[in-house]
Amino acid sequence: MNEQTFKNRIKKLALAIINLAETLPETRAADFIARQIIRPGTSSAPTIAPPARRNPHLFKEARLS
Repeated sequence: MNEQTFKNRIKKLALAIINLAETLPETRAADFIARQIIRPGTSSAPTIAPPARRNPHLFKEARLS
């Protein structure tokens, strides 16, 4: 998987998580759950992409194991 494909997959994942959160009912509990889902689901790009770019061989080995 090349870097551009990886970035596209991360973006699609983030959009899917946001769409899921949007389908929740408008209650206080659902709002709390939506925030809990969105925060880690949309932060994967800045967390994962830079290490993958610096050490692509390490990332590939970790992903395969």
